[in-house]
Amino acid sequence: MGLAALALRPSLALQTLIGHGFRSYAVNTDGELVAPVFALRTNYPNPFNPSTNISFSIPSPAKVKLTVYNVKGQKVKELINDTMDMGIHTVQWDGTDHSNRKVSSGLYFSRLEHAGMSKTIKMMLMK
Repeated sequence: MGLAALALRPSLALQTLIGHGFRSYAVNTDGELVAPVFALRTNYPNPFNPSTNISFSIPSPAKVKLTVYNVKGQKVKELINDTMDMGIHTVQWDGTDHSNRKVSSGLYFSRLEHAGMSKTIKMMLMK
C-alpha cells in the first residue's frame, strides 16, 4: 500500500508507518512524510543496566529539556537543557545522578519538555 493510499485512512497510515520504523513522522493529505512530531519514545533497552538510550523527536527548533526523576519526583539528572534543531535525537543515560554517582536499581522517569509540551516515560534500572 502506497503512502497516498494511507493518507486517506490516517489511523492506518500511522499504524503502518510505526510498523516500518517511521515512528516520529506524520503524513499529510498527499501521502508525503512531513516534519517530525513531538514524541518521546520508550527507552531501550528497558529494563537496562548500566545505560539506556532515550529517543525523541521535536517538530521545530526550540529549547528542549530532558530530565530524569526518581519515584519520589526528585530530579536525578538533567540530560539536556539547550536549544536543539528539529528532528529525531537520541541521548544516552548512564544511570548516574547529577554528581555522576551510580543510582540504585528501581523505577525512574524521563520527562521531555519542548515549546510548552511535555511527555514522560517510565524506565527500569536493574542491577
